[in-house]
Amino acid sequence: MDIRIQVSGSGAGGIAEDVRRGRLDVGVVALPASEAHGLDLRQFATIPYVVILPSGHPLAQRDRIALKDLAHENFVSGARGFGSRAGMDRAFGELGITRRVSVEITDIASAASYVRAIGGAAVVPRYEPVGTAGVVVKPVSGPVPSLALSFAVRAGREPSPAVAAW
Repeated sequence: MDIRIQVSGSGAGGIAEDVRRGRLDVGVVALPASEAHGLDLRQFATIPYVVILPSGHPLAQRDRIALKDLAHENFVSGARGFGSRAGMDRAFGELGITRRVSVEITDIASAASYVRAIGGAAVVPRYEPVGTAGVVVKPVSGPVPSLALSFAVRAGREPSPAVAAW
């Protein structure tokens, strides 16, 4: 039995579609159940969001940062189709804030580099950033959704032998 791991540049939406069409046996996605039509999801992790700001930013000295305080920032954010982008678009939308996304990324590990280079802010799932000189990473205060990661398989089908063995 062969197991092949593939990274997708199209985010959760592309991965979900590949699972639905049978191109993948299982995918790791950040999708709310409302967007998982045709899929069975099994959540395995919940990751809180953090804010990345330039070290000299006026909010950089705070212990925690509220999303509403970022209303006028230019953002580095996941590209459309990525679960983290959709989650933050919803969270800011619930506050009545339309974000200005200046840079769309497909790898959250690059968020700190872009914030350092262009300023603004990034609100991304917490990870262990490398190369954080010139930026600060702060927890988000107030009610903020976390990123729920799930395994996704096609709904109503027996799992493939590889998935069953896994």
